[in-house]
Amino acid sequence: SNMDIFSVGDTLKVVGRFHKSSQGNVDIAGSDNYVGWFSYPDIEVIRKADPSVTGDIFNQVREVVNATVDKILPEPHASLLVGIVFGIERDLGEKYFELLRDTGVIHVVVASGFNAVIVSQLVLTAFSFFRKEIAVTATVVTLFVYAGIAGFQIPILRAIIMTGGQLLALLRGEYREGVYWLFISAYLLLLYDPSWLFSISFQLSFMASLGLVIFASDSLERVGGIPSLFRESLATTFIAQLFTFPIIWYHFESFSWKGLVVNALVLETVPLIMAFGGLAISVGTISASFGDIFIQPAWILLDYFLWVVEYFGSL
Repeated sequence: SNMDIFSVGDTLKVVGRFHKSSQGNVDIAGSDNYVGWFSYPDIEVIRKADPSVTGDIFNQVREVVNATVDKILPEPHASLLVGIVFGIERDLGEKYFELLRDTGVIHVVVASGFNAVIVSQLVLTAFSFFRKEIAVTATVVTLFVYAGIAGFQIPILRAIIMTGGQLLALLRGEYREGVYWLFISAYLLLLYDPSWLFSISFQLSFMASLGLVIFASDSLERVGGIPSLFRESLATTFIAQLFTFPIIWYHFESFSWKGLVVNALVLETVPLIMAFGGLAISVGTISASFGDIFIQPAWILLDYFLWVVEYFGSL
């Protein structure tokens, strides 16, 4: 009944008149899903959330993160931050959802391999003064926790298997090309759930990663006459969009030229937003006042991010 108490992760049956939003289709595990709302729905709990200790802990952490961010940031900055840092999906509002989609940066505010790679780099940097074994162990554990907070979504799992596999192999004195770990991660994910092969998020994540592990380093050397601040973002964005273009065109019959420029302008801010934002959220769980102080650098970067998206979205 409508008096049921719902928790994050519950499976619900919703009956009512559905009003489809102009945001269009959203891919979830390969099925056809839509953004919209129900009029006077009747809601029934079909299956409760994972009752395991691990699942319960991650659900509680997500709730704490959302509550903390709401105390130290207004909207749309709050939803943008939790999307960038943890891949937690919140309601950005139709305006900003469409702006992010039209400017080709919607991938930044959902769980993606890009975010997981940044997390691994931040942890490795933080533990660079320790023995290699400690740094690698801390990174693998952090990636697992990050994946749990993000909801163990496909792109995150793919990035964890790739990154974790490479790091653990290096500890044993072995080295394998990135493309090897990419196919290993794809094989393991499809072995677990073959239906993911038809998920748009799996297809986009795999193809973008394939392009980057094959051509990213070479493309950096060929991009001349461009400031080094934007060179890496431009090269990686071009390669990723080139490899994902057939999938995007097949599923959506559209392609945004703005994405190349906007990604080059904002991608360099993402690691800083994740670092400052993650620190502010951690501190903010203890004291909202201290969280207000530490969030200021991330707030400025989020303002810049939104300004770029709004400017190019209006063209």
